[in-house]
Amino acid sequence: MNKPYKYEEDQHKLAKERVKEYRELFGHVTAYVCVSTGLFFIDLITGSGLSWFFYPMIGWGIGLAIHASTVFFQPHVDRLAKRMEAQETSQGQWPKKDSDSSGFSTKLKENIGFDFSKVGKDILKAIRELEGNTIQELKDELGDLGLNMGNTKTDSDHIPQKQNSAPAMPQGVAILMFTDIEAFTSYVERNGDEAGHSLLKLHNHIVRSSLKNNDGIEVKNLGDGFMLCFVSARKALQCAAEVQSQLQMAEFPLKVRIGVHAGEPIQEDRDLTGQTVNLAARVMDQANGGQIFVTEVVKNLAGNLKGFQYADQGERRLPGLSETQRLHEFVPIEALTSPLDSEVDHRLNTMENQLRQDS
Repeated sequence: MNKPYKYEEDQHKLAKERVKEYRELFGHVTAYVCVSTGLFFIDLITGSGLSWFFYPMIGWGIGLAIHASTVFFQPHVDRLAKRMEAQETSQGQWPKKDSDSSGFSTKLKENIGFDFSKVGKDILKAIRELEGNTIQELKDELGDLGLNMGNTKTDSDHIPQKQNSAPAMPQGVAILMFTDIEAFTSYVERNGDEAGHSLLKLHNHIVRSSLKNNDGIEVKNLGDGFMLCFVSARKALQCAAEVQSQLQMAEFPLKVRIGVHAGEPIQEDRDLTGQTVNLAARVMDQANGGQIFVTEVVKNLAGNLKGFQYADQGERRLPGLSETQRLHEFVPIEALTSPLDSEVDHRLNTMENQLRQDS
C-alpha cells in the first residue's frame, strides 16, 4: 500500500498534537514570566512599594496552573482523539457513529479512531478477489480447449476485477514476434467453420501457454495469429521454439510461421506501432510454415542457445522497406534431432565408458 495504515496516521496526528500542546504551554509560561516581570518593575517604580502587582500575577498564575494540569494530568490520548474526531466530523471525513463496531473494537475506535472490524472486511475482500482471479484463469484455460465450466458462480463473481492486472508493456527496446497459421482460410473452406474454430482454439491455447512460460505479453490477437512482445530476445526464441514443438506434439494439421525482430516501437496504451512493428511482420511473411525467421539484431541479442543454431538466409529485400535485412532461420541442431546420430553418440559414449573401466 502506498498510504500508511490508519493507525499509523492517527499515531502521527497524536504525536503532532502532543508537541503542539507542549509548545503552547511553554509559550504561556514564557509570556507569564515576561509580563509578570514587567508589571513588577512598573509597580515598583510608579507606586509606593508593591501595591497591586500581586493581583494580576495570582489570577494569571491560576489560569496557568489549570492549563498545565490539562496538559500533564488529563489522559491526552482520549482528549486528542476526541479533538481530531470533532475536526474531521466537521469536515465530513469521519462518521460520528459506527453501528458495526462493538466491544473492544468500539472502545479502541473511540480512543484512537481505529476500527479493527474494517481490517477483517478488507482481508475477506482480498481473499474473494484472489479466488475470483483463480477461477477466471481456469475458465480461460478451459475455454481455449473448447470446454465450458457451466454456470459456476461464486461470491467473487460480483467483485469487479482490476483492469491493470496484465503485465506492463516494456519501455524502450522490445522484442516483437508475429505468428500466422499458414493456409488457415483454405482449411476452413474445406472442413467448415466448426473445424476451423476447434483448430484455432488449440492453436491459441498452445501459443498462450508458451507465452506465459517465457514471460511474454500478448499485444493483440490477429485472428489466425498473434502479435507478441518480450523483454528478452532469448525468451522470445525459446517461446517460438516451444510453440513449434508443442504444435508438432499435438499433431497440428497446419504449419505456423513465426517472425522475430527487435527495436523500439511506439507505444499507445496496450498497442505497439511504428517501423519496428512493420519490419517484424515482414520478417514473418518471409518464413514458410514451420519456420522461425529472425533478424540480425535478434541473433546478436540472443546469442547461442543450447540445442539450436542460426541458418543464414542471406540479405532479403522486404516489401515496403528500402533497406535490405539479413535474416536467419532459428532451428534445432540436426545432430540432436536425428535418431541415427543420437544412436551413434550413445554407442560411442558406451564404448568410452567401457574403455575407462578396463583401464
